[in-house]
Amino acid sequence: MHFSNKGELRYGNYSITYVINFITKISEGTNLDRIKISLKNKMQSSQVNNQALQNDNEEFGQNINPETTQNKQSLDIPQEDSSAWRSVNGEYRSSPQDYPIFGPFIANTLQIQVSSRSFAALSFYNEKHNLIIACFTNYTVQFFNGNTLSNLEERTLKFPSYVVQMSFCVETDMFLFACTNGNTYIYDFLKNKLTKHLKNEEHHVPAAEFIDPENYAFLLSETKRLYIGNLHYGVDCGLRSSFGLEEKSPVSLHFLGQSKTLLVGLENGEILSVKTRGLNSAPGILILESVCGSEQRKGIPVIKSARINGKEYIITAGLDRTMRIWHFVKGKMRLLRVIKTEDIVCRIVYLEKYQMIVATFRKNYVKFWRFVSGKLELKLIMGKQQYAEIFLIKEKNTLGLLSSQSNLIKLVPLYPCKNELTKENE
Repeated sequence: MHFSNKGELRYGNYSITYVINFITKISEGTNLDRIKISLKNKMQSSQVNNQALQNDNEEFGQNINPETTQNKQSLDIPQEDSSAWRSVNGEYRSSPQDYPIFGPFIANTLQIQVSSRSFAALSFYNEKHNLIIACFTNYTVQFFNGNTLSNLEERTLKFPSYVVQMSFCVETDMFLFACTNGNTYIYDFLKNKLTKHLKNEEHHVPAAEFIDPENYAFLLSETKRLYIGNLHYGVDCGLRSSFGLEEKSPVSLHFLGQSKTLLVGLENGEILSVKTRGLNSAPGILILESVCGSEQRKGIPVIKSARINGKEYIITAGLDRTMRIWHFVKGKMRLLRVIKTEDIVCRIVYLEKYQMIVATFRKNYVKFWRFVSGKLELKLIMGKQQYAEIFLIKEKNTLGLLSSQSNLIKLVPLYPCKNELTKENE
């Protein structure tokens, strides 16, 4: 026996009053077969209700206790426990050794060595080749060793304008660079060769993403269209096709590899989910859905994706100082949670091992949120410098934050223990 949340004494799923009446009926000689059938039906009904509730609340793979959810039929995401030894899938274990311990700290500050006086405006981390890639204000892109931060000068790339976007195709080792002058470039990493692919000097390219090893999608400012480029075509005809976006101005782009869907963030705060088809024959797109990603109808400059227990989720950040978490299935986005960030988000990294979101704001701090609950876990002060660029070095379980003011990179291991990355740079 136990007491419910309302203070009622219960035996399993039944009130003590029901149990007493049941025993009384038996003592009075009531038909036992009829009582068994009634009891069986009641138990089955209770199990069905509990299972339905559990399915609703297991959106994020959480284990829900039917006794605590029986009277709370809601699709709200379960709040996470504050225990330091709770695993990422919501289960408790007997010892802390099985957990990823979360304790980020600033381990080291490194200075990027560049040949001329310029500052890094963008940065990316390439996991396949363990490279930190920085785009500088002198129109160059430079590659740095992910362990030692030494400059691989033989790979320095020069462009006629600022590089504002980069995408990487793992299958072909090709980099895609988009510039403010409207040109796109392909860099063959294995051949160390840079080639101009598309020439368009009327508009700049706010976003570009590889779709597959042969095609990539990109946006041109003020055109209100989505463009597809093909690597088999030259500079004059590399533009394979373009498609209207319901007369709305796009600002950001993200490709979901598993569902083969493009997410387009619009200037008015909407998000379009777009399906590409027939790219190698007769290209076309299908707009699956349009959802509002900002109550104030402000732009959506940041779109990221995450996978939990085989399910696909979307993280968006808008100019309205909010982050939103969506469940994405069959081309549809279902809003799960809105997080108020207080500042405009610059970059987002999803920490799969901890199921956390970390964001930068062009401030001297970064913030960590629990993905499931939306709870602010930590505000980490980085010193006097402002940091907008952030990347995750998965192998080291370490964050890198780049300050464009002084070309400094701060290394932030995510657990309080010895870190190979800091030792190599002592």
